[in-house]
Amino acid sequence: MKKTLVAMAALAATGAFAQVTMYGSIDVAYGVKTHTAADGSTLSKATGVMEGLNAGNRIGFRGTEDLGGGLKANFVIENGLNITTGQLFSTRAGAAGQQIDGVSFTTNPNMPAGAYTTSTNRQSYVGLESASLGELRVGYQYTNLYRLSTLSGYMNGSEQPGSDIAHAMSNGVFGGTRGNSITYISPRFSGVQATLQHGAGVGRELVESTAAAAADATAVRNSLLLNYNGVKNLDVSYAYTAYMTRTGAVAIGGTTSLFGVASTTAVAAGDTTTKLHQLGASYNFGMAKLT
Repeated sequence: MKKTLVAMAALAATGAFAQVTMYGSIDVAYGVKTHTAADGSTLSKATGVMEGLNAGNRIGFRGTEDLGGGLKANFVIENGLNITTGQLFSTRAGAAGQQIDGVSFTTNPNMPAGAYTTSTNRQSYVGLESASLGELRVGYQYTNLYRLSTLSGYMNGSEQPGSDIAHAMSNGVFGGTRGNSITYISPRFSGVQATLQHGAGVGRELVESTAAAAADATAVRNSLLLNYNGVKNLDVSYAYTAYMTRTGAVAIGGTTSLFGVASTTAVAAGDTTTKLHQLGASYNFGMAKLT
């Protein structure tokens, strides 16, 4: 759904008018979804109208204002939707769990978590762009981790098997799929474009307080995404993410696992840094695309 609107989008700094594009995605179908245990037994089964199994439903507004001198001011506001219940804007459905109203993982362990979430803000940021210098964005944004694993085009849809696992499994250990960030996107040189990102989660990078509950809370994520498309039909990306936390003792033992490998050792109080390397590529042969 794309429709260009000429709207009075107020840019606080200039009071100018901007051209705003409304966009979105609606993915709905009649389906049957079954979750099975390792022994093959059925844990849960749902049949009926479902949503968001290929891509999360959303509505967004994207605006740009020409400031002159080769500069543009940009903004994006993107909200998740839940179109198969009465919630619409207040929740959004996920592909990971069964979409059964009123039933959650906490009330029935056989219902996989992630069916619904109240985290409907998908993106919200402002930016300044120059054709020769690149773009700077500030606000709540997709992480480089999420861009490569889910939005790069190396998977069949953003929520299909493969991409849903890549962006959902243990992503919190590396700072999550979104967060408050400062992002710089370079111009493309000889087919190469770099995206540098510094930020935290949904909170702040550092909180220092005499209150025990908030003492020295820290979450900082730094990441680099490189993309190359200088050869026809070839697209290659590499991403590196370093995520540092300080929240006292970090409990990653017990039933928690990193990419399916169980950890039995808890990390002591102090700084903990997790590092992630990602590599993705695709080549389009015309009649087929290898990813």
